[in-house]
Amino acid sequence: PAFLRFARHYDPVQYVGDFHGLVWIVNGTQDEFFPITSTVALMGGDGPTRVEAIYDGDHGYYGNDQGLFDSYLNTGIGPRLAGCASKAIRAVLHGKGVLPTTPTLDVSVGGTTLSGRATIDAADEIVAAQLIYSVDGAYTFSRVPLGRGDATAEEWRASAELDAGTGLAAFVEVEYRDDDGTYYLTSVPHLSEGFAPRIRPFAFE
Repeated sequence: PAFLRFARHYDPVQYVGDFHGLVWIVNGTQDEFFPITSTVALMGGDGPTRVEAIYDGDHGYYGNDQGLFDSYLNTGIGPRLAGCASKAIRAVLHGKGVLPTTPTLDVSVGGTTLSGRATIDAADEIVAAQLIYSVDGAYTFSRVPLGRGDATAEEWRASAELDAGTGLAAFVEVEYRDDDGTYYLTSVPHLSEGFAPRIRPFAFE
């Protein structure tokens, strides 16, 4: 009953479509408490939203302040969160610069080849762009750089050879830089039909 009350009244997915300000979701892709499927659901709202899905990032110490189960790249979450928050404050509250639109990604799988076509807004300097994908339910991720035909093209492309596996998750990550710092945006993750996140086994000593 307590969980049902929480989900009914406090889960942000209930309200995100009614928000009038900027919503910028920064979340680890291996967060057991707020899984990648929830990130995708939240990005379905009608309000202005941005997302930074941090590959190889969990909830932070896996519910333990000793870090005993901290097996993903949680050291990278703090700087990314700070960079995204700083950019949002500069662009939205102070009107300094612009905020790029959320990247989009179209994926296709032919045999063992994953192909991705991304549209990326070049409103700020693009430092790097990557296609990030998982074939084991977002348990582990691989990365390949995205490229484009010329410096003015909005469409970026990448391909990768997939190992055997099911549970495809894929998204584009863009590293941006403006006059005041670096920040990241990702596309809404693409999840294969019937996708279910793979959760790490949890055991206390």
